[in-house]
Amino acid sequence: MYLSRVEMTGFKSFADKTIIEFDQGLTAVVGPNGSGKSNFTEAVRWVLGEQSIKSLRGNRMEDVIFNGTADRKPVNIAKVTVVLNNEDRYLDYDFSEISLTRSYNRNGDSFYYINQERVRLKDIVDLLLDSGLGKNSFSIISQGQVEQIFLSKPEERRVIFEEAAGVQKYQYRKQEAERKLVKSEDNLSRLKDIIYEIEQQLAPLESQRKNALKYLATAEQLKQWEVTLLTQQIEQSEQRTEELTKRLLEIQQEIDSHSQKDESLLTSIQQIKQQMNEDETAVDAINLTQRRHWQEMEQYRSDERLLQRDLSYSIEQLELNLSSVQQNQTNLEVLAQQLKAAETEKETKQQQCQEVQAQLDQVTERLEQFQSLSQHQSEDIREEILALFQDQAQAKNIVNQNQLTIERLTQRLPQVIDQIDAIQLEIDKINSQKKDYESDAKRIEQQQSEIQSNQTDIDQQVTKLHWQQEQLTKQLQEAENLRYRKEQQYQHALDQQHNYAGYYGGVRAVMNERHVLTGIEGTVADLMRVAEQFDLAISTALGSSMQSIVVQDDRAARQAIQYLTQQKAGRATFLPRTNIKPKYVSKSHLAQIENQPGYIGIASELIHVEPANRIIAEHLLGGTVIANSLKEAQKLAQSTRHQVKIVTLDGDVLMPGGSVTGGKSQRQSESMLSRQNQIDKLAKELAGLEENVVKLNQQKHTLSKKYQQSMTQQSEYQLKNRQIVEQSNEVHRLIKEQETMLLQKQNQLAIQQDLRQDIEEELVTYQEEVTKAQGQLEQVEQTLESQQALLKQLQFDEGEKQAHLKQLNQQSQSLHTKLAVLEVEVKQLVERIKTMQLQQAEGHANKEASVKQQQVHRNQQSDYAEQIEQLQTKIQQLDALLKEDEQQLEKYKQQKVDQQAQLETLEVEREEVVKIQQKMFQKQVQVETQIEQHQTTIDQHLNHLNEEYQLTYEMAKELIEEQVVNIPEDLSDQVKRLRQQIHRLGPINLQAIDDWDELSARYNNLTHQRDDLLMAMEQLTQTMQEMDHEVVTRFAQSFEEIDRQFQKTFQKLFAGGHASLQLTQPDDLLTTGVDIIAQPPGKKKQSLALLSGGERALTAIALLFAILEVKPVPFVILDEVEAALDDANVVRYGSYIREFTHDTQFIVVTHRQGTMESADRLYGVTMEKSGVSKLATVTLDHRDSE
Repeated sequence: MYLSRVEMTGFKSFADKTIIEFDQGLTAVVGPNGSGKSNFTEAVRWVLGEQSIKSLRGNRMEDVIFNGTADRKPVNIAKVTVVLNNEDRYLDYDFSEISLTRSYNRNGDSFYYINQERVRLKDIVDLLLDSGLGKNSFSIISQGQVEQIFLSKPEERRVIFEEAAGVQKYQYRKQEAERKLVKSEDNLSRLKDIIYEIEQQLAPLESQRKNALKYLATAEQLKQWEVTLLTQQIEQSEQRTEELTKRLLEIQQEIDSHSQKDESLLTSIQQIKQQMNEDETAVDAINLTQRRHWQEMEQYRSDERLLQRDLSYSIEQLELNLSSVQQNQTNLEVLAQQLKAAETEKETKQQQCQEVQAQLDQVTERLEQFQSLSQHQSEDIREEILALFQDQAQAKNIVNQNQLTIERLTQRLPQVIDQIDAIQLEIDKINSQKKDYESDAKRIEQQQSEIQSNQTDIDQQVTKLHWQQEQLTKQLQEAENLRYRKEQQYQHALDQQHNYAGYYGGVRAVMNERHVLTGIEGTVADLMRVAEQFDLAISTALGSSMQSIVVQDDRAARQAIQYLTQQKAGRATFLPRTNIKPKYVSKSHLAQIENQPGYIGIASELIHVEPANRIIAEHLLGGTVIANSLKEAQKLAQSTRHQVKIVTLDGDVLMPGGSVTGGKSQRQSESMLSRQNQIDKLAKELAGLEENVVKLNQQKHTLSKKYQQSMTQQSEYQLKNRQIVEQSNEVHRLIKEQETMLLQKQNQLAIQQDLRQDIEEELVTYQEEVTKAQGQLEQVEQTLESQQALLKQLQFDEGEKQAHLKQLNQQSQSLHTKLAVLEVEVKQLVERIKTMQLQQAEGHANKEASVKQQQVHRNQQSDYAEQIEQLQTKIQQLDALLKEDEQQLEKYKQQKVDQQAQLETLEVEREEVVKIQQKMFQKQVQVETQIEQHQTTIDQHLNHLNEEYQLTYEMAKELIEEQVVNIPEDLSDQVKRLRQQIHRLGPINLQAIDDWDELSARYNNLTHQRDDLLMAMEQLTQTMQEMDHEVVTRFAQSFEEIDRQFQKTFQKLFAGGHASLQLTQPDDLLTTGVDIIAQPPGKKKQSLALLSGGERALTAIALLFAILEVKPVPFVILDEVEAALDDANVVRYGSYIREFTHDTQFIVVTHRQGTMESADRLYGVTMEKSGVSKLATVTLDHRDSE
């Protein structure tokens, strides 16, 4: 087996697809530092499962992807494939060639493949386990691993020998066994805890079970007696209710008569009170208006006084401002005259300074000349004059010669320039053609980028659409499941409604035969629709009347009752529409409560019924008031003197007469009124779900269509991408041809430009020499003239010279004094002018500000006068309004006296009517209270039967007839006695019966699990001991073989010397470390840490080679492991590898010549463009050397 091929695409610096073919023998990968040759080693380690990004010289896994350069865009995926020749079936995989592939995308997706089949990382690790390959095996050795051998501690160095011994699979299995053992111990601990807890629960639970069984027997006897008792009491209450209802009707007629008279008187009283309230409101409004008018008048007068004061102040300020402006103008005129005079004087003084300075310069020059003259200079000056004549002649000669040379070069220069222009023209033509090709390349690259971008987008779109299809399919399935569940709920609710579940047996029997019986309209609950917020209140107000049956007339009621009697189907209450009379809350009571907090409305007005059944609703609910809460309902009851039935939203009932019923049972059953609302709600929800399913199906169809279109576009973009790549290759070939031609012409142009530059530099040099010579000539002639004049002056008499010199000094001192005085005067004038200019600017600014302030004051005075006039007008208007208010108040005062007298008369008359009415109300309340009490008793007994025993009244009677015999006379006492027996039993846990059976079975099951777990743990411990024994045996055998081979390898690589391996703990082969003792030739035996750097590296290499001798591997990749060796050791290193190549394939990454010379084939890694590695191949022939 050997490594036959490595393919890299987008991995680090290998941006393009790079394929490296390998054969058996020794292959070297070479290249300069930074060219990317070590990236090849990291690519192989990465494929074999390396997960540490630091081992791959990166910070994030994304760093393995080519990140782009200045000329190239980054790629999105790195992919490496390692192909192994497995003809000898070295790996347990039934293929002659095995390809291992790993890819990583910038979005974080990472995939592994074996022979193009997607697998897990664990599958690759398992395939290579104990094969000598893998990320940590000896098949890939870097310089860092060599250093790690001599830098590691003996215990850490042990890992190398374990790898060679092939014990990793045993250690891996042992670790798995240890994890299972720890997990088993945890499970055993939890089992013991659970078993202990169950043992603590079983004993008390058994006691509870016995009590529960005794309770069930007693409760069954109680049920029979209590059902019998409740049935008897219900029959008695129904008879008494019928008698009281007749009496209540008579009382109601008398109340209605007195109520009409009371309402007439109340209406008159309310009209008078309303008129008085309106008058009081009008008076309050007038008083309020009057106070507001007085306040406004006082405010206006105060504002007028303030405005008068502000107007006077503004007039005073304007007068002061005018005076200030006049004074400021006078000061400005005087200051302007003074400034003009100072400017004139300054100019005169400055001119005088200039004249004196000129005179002083002349005197100073003459004085310096006379002071420098000497009697002995005459002879020197004559000699200097002769030398100057010689320099003059020489300079003229140089000027003439250089001018001839300049004329010759000037004639040559145009010829060179013409040749340069011709070459430049050709270069421009080539550049133009090259730019066209580059423009085409750029256009093609842009098209390629767009195609790739579009292809990436369409790939993402295909992936996204596929994901959306899966999600939509899941949503559709969930929607259909939800629709099915909702449909079941809807059907169940319809069945309950159709079968009248929960109704009395008699009601249910009549309604089931309504298609046979004539005139049956339906139950009260069927005919009413109630908002959800009022459901509990209306249900409570109706009570058992919800089950009353509405019929058209007496005949229909009589027919239905005959049917129930004949069939013995139970009893029912019927409401013939022709007989039913409505009930109302009296207007007086309604007027007292309708505006109070908590009042919601009359119960009959809060429901929806058909017009034909409105009278039924008013009969049952017209006399009932619905209130918000119990506290507010009690206040309403007090206002009506407890004469009106009030029901709260929570179901509390305040009966006429003052009784209050409330509370809530533990199990709140569904109201019959809310059943239809629930059906409507379910129907609406079901329709919405149906619509959603249709919508999702449409979306799925649309999405499927888009997915097919995207797949077609994906294929089209792949074809376009291949075509554009071919065009790009052709254009780049043409660009390279143009670059070659351009380089040739540029070389020619450089030669001609260098020639031109030489000529121009010579011209400049000769012109500079001519200029320099001419300058020297002019200087010589000036010096000659100066020396001749100086020679003449030296001929003056010495006495005349001293007198002249004294005169010049006196003139100089006088002029200096005069100049200093003038400069001081000029400086003073400048300062004075600056001061006056500042004063002038300040005066102008003050003037402008004063003018603006004058305008402000004038505007203010105009505004103040106008505002004062407006305020005086408003004061007059308010005074007239106040007089009108006084007249209105007097009128309302007289009306109030008349209304009060009329009101007192009506109230006396109404008190008499109310007293009579009150007595009638008390009788009505007493009768209604008795009826309500009996109805409440019936409802309570029916609810008790339903909630406690799940029985209707009819079912209870059937139960008595079938099961109950020998009814005792003291039935009520027997029920009490049975209840006392149940009470003495205390709290009963009926669940204890099932709980004990369940817990007992669980206890038996857990004890079996505990025994099985103990047996499994014993087997795991035995297995771990066997694996430890196998590890010790293999490690000892491999260590001895490696030690013997290491001694031989060391002598070969060092050309002598001795070395050995020693165990730090020979008695403990499971944890012992390994120390290396080495004695290079000519040195004493010592530890590895005391050797030089090269000796340590070569010793580590010797150990690695010894391990490879003991446990050969199919191929080895060495990454610059010989970097620390000198040239002689490199040669021995290369020769030693050559000896190995018969059994093992070697691939070395190196830049050492000795290693390259031993290789069969060289791969050169270059970086022609920054950041992108390329590959070159050279095959070497070693037959001559062999």
